[in-house]
Amino acid sequence: MPICSKNVSRIKLVTSLMAGAISLMALSGCSVGGSQHTPIEYNIVTKIFNPYRPDIVQGNFISKEQLETVRPGMYKEQVRQALGTPLLNDMLHPERWDYVFVYRAGNTGKVDERKVILYFDGLVLKKIDAPPLPTEQGLVDEIDALRNNKKPDIPNPVVGPVINMAPTVPNPTSGVGIPQGGNREDAQ
Repeated sequence: MPICSKNVSRIKLVTSLMAGAISLMALSGCSVGGSQHTPIEYNIVTKIFNPYRPDIVQGNFISKEQLETVRPGMYKEQVRQALGTPLLNDMLHPERWDYVFVYRAGNTGKVDERKVILYFDGLVLKKIDAPPLPTEQGLVDEIDALRNNKKPDIPNPVVGPVINMAPTVPNPTSGVGIPQGGNREDAQ
């Protein structure tokens, strides 16, 4: 059966439409800029109808008070009890715990992100990397300011990591009565 010119033009049309659709789908995942958190763009429809956008809270909020309870030299289990389970615990970097907190205001699209990174040497905390953190009430005030599109009122933020090197509590028994490498039952 011979191919007529009408069928050839239909095949070309279908082929070009499919190629265009495939390229559109392939390029739809690409973005320009590379900004991870961009504010919500309001077009004419969203300005007229103003749909509800909920606030999004993700991750572990670590307050200034919580971070002050953690200090280098503590064991992993003590840190986990004080701060909770880390949001990111990478299998390729088991000596690093990441506590990430992200708040996105629904009506303005503004984003507040904080990262607290803890580095361990074996089972012992070695280093703390943290930005200035608010108290719990300070976080509530910052969220209210983000919701109302105001600049948060933060009194004299501390520059650098917030680490309170609290003195270690000495062992009250100082090891008296416990033999080296044993327990009290071995001493009797």
